[in-house]
Amino acid sequence: MDDVSNKTVVMLLIATVVVSLGGAYVSLNAVNDKLSGIGVGPITGFVTVPNGTATLIVSLVSSIQFSD
Repeated sequence: MDDVSNKTVVMLLIATVVVSLGGAYVSLNAVNDKLSGIGVGPITGFVTVPNGTATLIVSLVSSIQFSD
């Protein structure tokens, strides 16, 4: 059996990354469309409240609490 060349491995890796990024883009667009359909803004990561506090407690059971 012939060995696979490095060029073939690199091409497969690039194709995998492109397909993965394309799938993530399509999925996030679908989620944003669904959120827009119910009157919620899109996912941006932009904070609209100027001040806030996040509390993270790590124990046997973890919890995250956000407050203004």
